[in-house]
Amino acid sequence: MTAFPLPPETSRLPDPYREELPLVQALAAEMQALNWRAVVDQARPWVQQVRGIRRRSGRWNRCCANTRSPVPKAWR
Repeated sequence: MTAFPLPPETSRLPDPYREELPLVQALAAEMQALNWRAVVDQARPWVQQVRGIRRRSGRWNRCCANTRSPVPKAWR
């Protein structure tokens, strides 16, 4: 028995997690509002440029063609 009564234990900090559903719904609504045709048209030159760089790079092709080990032994 203690000499004085203790108050019940309470959490002094707020819950560190917030509700996910409202956030996910808001982000999904933003994604649906995008003009995806415009996004694809804007990204196409960049994607084609990156694919062209990969085709021209012999080292990249040798690395990707090696199915047993994705990283050449010389790079390990």
